[in-house]
Amino acid sequence: MSSPVARYAWLAATLLLLVLLPLTDSATLINVATKCLIAGLFAMGFNLLWGQMGLLSFGHAAYLGIGTFATLHMMNAIDEGWGLPAPLLPVLAGALGVVVGALMGWFASRRTGIYFAMITLAVAELTHVIADKWQGFFGGEAGVRSIRTDWWLFGFQDATSVYYYCLVWSVLLVIALWALLRSPFGLLMYALRENEERVRFLGYRTHSIKVVGFAVSAGVSAVAGSLMAFMNESANASMFATLTSAEVVLNTVIGGSAVFLGPALGAAFNTLFGYYIGGLSHFWLLYQGLIFVLVIMYAPGGLGGLFSGATRQAREGRLAHHAPAYAVGALASLLIAVATITVVELVGTVMGSSYRVLRLTSGETWPPVSLWGIDWHPLGIGTFTFVLVLIGAGTVLLRWAMASHRQALDRIGSET
Repeated sequence: MSSPVARYAWLAATLLLLVLLPLTDSATLINVATKCLIAGLFAMGFNLLWGQMGLLSFGHAAYLGIGTFATLHMMNAIDEGWGLPAPLLPVLAGALGVVVGALMGWFASRRTGIYFAMITLAVAELTHVIADKWQGFFGGEAGVRSIRTDWWLFGFQDATSVYYYCLVWSVLLVIALWALLRSPFGLLMYALRENEERVRFLGYRTHSIKVVGFAVSAGVSAVAGSLMAFMNESANASMFATLTSAEVVLNTVIGGSAVFLGPALGAAFNTLFGYYIGGLSHFWLLYQGLIFVLVIMYAPGGLGGLFSGATRQAREGRLAHHAPAYAVGALASLLIAVATITVVELVGTVMGSSYRVLRLTSGETWPPVSLWGIDWHPLGIGTFTFVLVLIGAGTVLLRWAMASHRQALDRIGSET
């Protein structure tokens, strides 16, 4: 199977899976999947700046929030009798995002590198302060609420209809971004990232290219905010916080900014991770941070880079050479992960207030902690032995996997 055919087959299978997902009849799964779509679209809009133009923004929460609040107020206007078409509200929110993005981008894009990032951060903080103080529009801590209204043949009263609504808009925007990046203007964006000075010498106005790219990125982010308004039917000023901007950076790094759908993959991963792991452990943010560090250190291409690399090796017939190393490496990573989780959960539990209460009520100095279905004594020899054995075995296997991977690369190089 050729590369384009295989790629389109993967995309068709993924889209079919997304279309059929509501057949599971799980309200929880549909709700989480809708959040994944919105977070993925937001990350795709953000990556238009960072991945395609090399401009790192720390303030994209502003445009997400603008789209959200604009849509909530338009939904309230519909309830008051305004003839706005509810299915097309993301278009109006996206247009507002483009206008605001063009204005902000005109100032921010006059600088590059860390200075550009700091300007976007300052704009986001300014927007956050305005949203917090302008309670008449943003509602302050209470926020703004609205109710989804059916329009003609379109119904928005259940989670399934909202999911399909977000899916349609996400697919349309992803196709539009794909076309944009392969247009002459998209190639200019790539060239700008690689060598801005050369693009300028060719006669192009690089500042104008940045402004347009910034405006489109803000518009896509505003559409994601509009979909968020449809889903939640409420929002408050906290969504303008720096944490929202940091989350989209985290999603893009973990997914891979160099792969077109990498940011969406990272957003889905982190959304699912936060929902399911967050329900199992109070320390899930620590685990997410560790994953972020490991990706930066050992997989800078992100999950999308790993997937594209594996498919390229399979297409070239080289995956079999690396399969043993990958399998052993996965086992080693699992052993080290279990050891790390054991240490974090035990230490975190022992240092918690509930454990201090347990010590007082049980009368024991160090009561056992239940983990993996086993009672662990915090200072027991068995606990330390278990952790050290897993770390030792994982380290040995990981070193072997890395050596085997290098040998496979050398063998493939000698054959070619």
